[in-house]
Amino acid sequence: MPPREPARPVAGSEGGDRPTLRFSGLPARVQALLPRDPQTLADAQLSLQVDGETVAVPAIALAAGPGHAAVRLVPALPLPAGSYRGRLVAGGQAWDAEIEVAAEARARAYPGQLRLSGAGTLDVEVDLVNVGNVPVEVRPAYAVPLEQAGVLDRAIVAGLTSQEGGVQRWGAAADAVAASQSGVARLAVRDGAGPLPPGESRRLVAALQLPDRVAAGGTHIGLWRLDGVAIAIEVAVPAETHPDPSRIQPGG
Repeated sequence: MPPREPARPVAGSEGGDRPTLRFSGLPARVQALLPRDPQTLADAQLSLQVDGETVAVPAIALAAGPGHAAVRLVPALPLPAGSYRGRLVAGGQAWDAEIEVAAEARARAYPGQLRLSGAGTLDVEVDLVNVGNVPVEVRPAYAVPLEQAGVLDRAIVAGLTSQEGGVQRWGAAADAVAASQSGVARLAVRDGAGPLPPGESRRLVAALQLPDRVAAGGTHIGLWRLDGVAIAIEVAVPAETHPDPSRIQPGG
């Protein structure tokens, strides 16, 4: 991250000095407060140096109180995390600017929800794109806690129909939640593990091994929590299942 230079005033067209603007925030919300009516800040644009090149970033001025505007940057691509200096030009005026872009690990998955059917070990494929400004790490293995679908409804019914009152009703609801836990699935990424740079995409090929205690004939849900995104998983387990040969212990 380049060192920050000391702030310096910018000479104004009407005499006096204009203070240096200080932009900060996550990539999609880098903004600064400016004591100007937003209607006077047409065609706002910030020029800054990124990796030795001058980049022109459009900006919009939003109302932030009487006589004040929140100037927000709207880059075509997320700005890399770091500290920058630049110059904002808007409405025929100019200001020096310091920009602090926070790091954000953010990704999108396609599909965003996995609907699977089967038992034992299931194949999984997901396309992942990094839409943040720092690399996201795809680990080789994940734990995915599963629970039976509709657990909240069953907990409410258990509490309402409990023969006991008061705190015991809460106990009955908690017992229903505990009974609905299906165990922890193991997800192994066979292809695609490793860091994914900003702006790049990759197909992940994985295997989801269901826990032994998963109930047959039901639907089980969980979240695959990757760096920057969580993918919903729904698994419908057939009523009749056969043991996975790879998990049979010798002599069993």
